[in-house]
Amino acid sequence: MVTSFPVIKHGHPKDRRVDLKQVQAGLAVTGDGGIPVHARVFGGGAAEVSQVVGAMKDLRKLAGEPGFLLVADSKLVSYANVAALLAAGTAFIAPVPAAQVKDGFYAALDLEVATVVDWVPDRDTGKDPAQREVYRVLEDVHTLNGPRKRDPVLTVRRILVHSTGNAAGQQAARAKRLTRASEDLDKVRNGADGKYYNTEKKIAERIGVITKTRGVASCLRTEIGQDEAGRTTLAWHFDQQVLDDEAAADGWYALLTALTPEQADPGQVLVQYKGQGSVERRYADCKAPWRSPRCSCSTTTASPP
Repeated sequence: MVTSFPVIKHGHPKDRRVDLKQVQAGLAVTGDGGIPVHARVFGGGAAEVSQVVGAMKDLRKLAGEPGFLLVADSKLVSYANVAALLAAGTAFIAPVPAAQVKDGFYAALDLEVATVVDWVPDRDTGKDPAQREVYRVLEDVHTLNGPRKRDPVLTVRRILVHSTGNAAGQQAARAKRLTRASEDLDKVRNGADGKYYNTEKKIAERIGVITKTRGVASCLRTEIGQDEAGRTTLAWHFDQQVLDDEAAADGWYALLTALTPEQADPGQVLVQYKGQGSVERRYADCKAPWRSPRCSCSTTTASPP
C-alpha cells in the first residue's frame, strides 16, 4: 500500500538513536530575519540528501523571477543535487561533507597566504579584538563524479575556510579523548596479568573497545607481550607524528558555491553561509515547547548579492 503522508518509522538519525522512531521536518527561512517561508514533513526513513531538489523547486516558485540564494547544510552536497541546482541556475552555498576532503589536504594548506575575512560573529562583538574568532579563506575548485561513467564531471567553486574557534574546539576535543584513553589504557596496563586482563586476548579485546569509544584508532600504538617471568604485559603510546598531522588540519572546512567571483568573493561567500544558523534557531523555536522529533534539510533563502 502506498501512503501519501509521512510515516513515523525508524531511520538514520544524527544522534545514532536507531532504536527510536522518528518523523523529519524540512524548513526554509528568509536570509533577512530568519522568517519561515516553507516547510515540509518527511517520513522517518526518508534520506535527507533526497529532500533538497524538491525544496529548491518549491522555493523557485516562491521567489519568482528575481531568483534566490539557497544556503543549506552538507546534505545538499550530492552529485544529483548539485547537478539539479546547476541545471536550474540556482545559486547555492553548502559545506562539503567531511569525508569528501581528507585531513591531509587541509594539513598541507598554507594559513599564511589565506585572506583574513573582515567579519565578526555576533557572539564576539563585545570581546577584545585579540579574543575574537578569526576567519581566513582560500579558494580552489571541487569536482564531483556521477554514479555512472557517462555522467559529466561537475566542477564547482570551493571556498576553504579556517576558523580559530573551530581549531580551538577540535584541539580541546582531541586532548579530552587522549586523556580519557590514557586513563583507560593505564588501567589495562596496570591490571595486566591480573584478574580481568590475564591473557593477551582479553587485553586486545579491551584495547579494541577503548580505541573505538575514545576515537584514537589512528594514533594509538600498542604492544602486548610477556616479561621474563612469563607475565602478560602491555606497552602503549600515541604516535606524535599522527597527532601533529591531525592538528595541522584543525580549523579547516570547505564550502561549495555556485556564486561567481563577481557575485561574491570568498569572504562574502562565508558571511552568506553564516546565515544558515537562522534555520537552526527556528528549529529550536519549534522543538522547545513540545520536543518535536528530529528535523532535517536545513535551508535558508536570500536574494543573491
